[in-house]
Amino acid sequence: MEEREGDALVLLPTERLFSGNARSFEELLMEFINNGERQVVVDCSQLDFISSAGMRVLLMASRALKAQAGSFAVCAMKSKVEETYRISGLHRVISTETSRAAALEAVGASASGE
Repeated sequence: MEEREGDALVLLPTERLFSGNARSFEELLMEFINNGERQVVVDCSQLDFISSAGMRVLLMASRALKAQAGSFAVCAMKSKVEETYRISGLHRVISTETSRAAALEAVGASASGE
C-alpha cells in the first residue's frame, strides 16, 4: 500500500518481506524512484518479518535515491523486525526512525499546504 504525506511517498509493506515478494516490492519501489520520487519512507508498522532479500531491497532503494539526491528512511519497526535489521547493520546505512513523523522529517518532507 502507498500513501502520500506532503512531498513524500510512504510505502507500507505488510506481514512479510522475504524472497517470495521482495522482487515485486523492489520493482514497485524502483518504478516510483525512476518516475521522480525523491523522498521515500517505508513504514514497517505492519511488517512482521523481513529477510535478507527484503533488506536488500531497502538498501538498493536507499542507494538509488542517494545517487539522485533524494532521501530514504524506514520507520516504526516491530521489535523482531528491528532486531533482524540491526543485526544486519543496515541501521548504520539507512535512516531509521521510531515514528512516521520522524521519518518524514528525516527525508525533508514538507506537509501539504506549506
